[in-house]
Amino acid sequence: MSTPHRQQPDESGWVSLEEGIPFSHRWLAERTPRLHEALQRARDEEQRRAIALRILRAAADAESETPASAKEPGPAHEWDAVAERIAPRLTQGSDWPLLAIALTRAAAAGYDVEAKLPGLAAASPLPERHPARELQWRLIGDCSAAVPELPRRPVDPTPRSAPESAPPPATARPAQRAGPDR
Repeated sequence: MSTPHRQQPDESGWVSLEEGIPFSHRWLAERTPRLHEALQRARDEEQRRAIALRILRAAADAESETPASAKEPGPAHEWDAVAERIAPRLTQGSDWPLLAIALTRAAAAGYDVEAKLPGLAAASPLPERHPARELQWRLIGDCSAAVPELPRRPVDPTPRSAPESAPPPATARPAQRAGPDR
């Protein structure tokens, strides 16, 4: 039995995209407003599913891009010691800089990172692959201020699908002659 699609955010600010996949209402409204509106206006489950997939792709694309600020030493690296107390491997992967930035955002919003992060990590075992990414998702679930700031770029709300009919055949171009025209 599938979980119903929840269009309005619950008390924690999350909506269900499709089949119970929770997603930050704030992120949707701020980062993909046209897709969010299209999701709310979707006529049927098939259209809702196609739009939800576009939203998930946009989030995955944004999440996989490491911001330039994460590649340079800075205040985000103050979290190395906290993370290494939880699991030294957290700081060793390519997913660490994004978690460190999320920790900085959460702390700036008043979230007690040093007290709460160990509990989030202990909630269930962190995966071998991308443990910092998993911990970042847990942090976002516990503190919406940790949601990544993404560049704003327009997103087309219409789902991609195959054309209903084949495009008209291309017209042949006349052969060009070699040499100057007379």
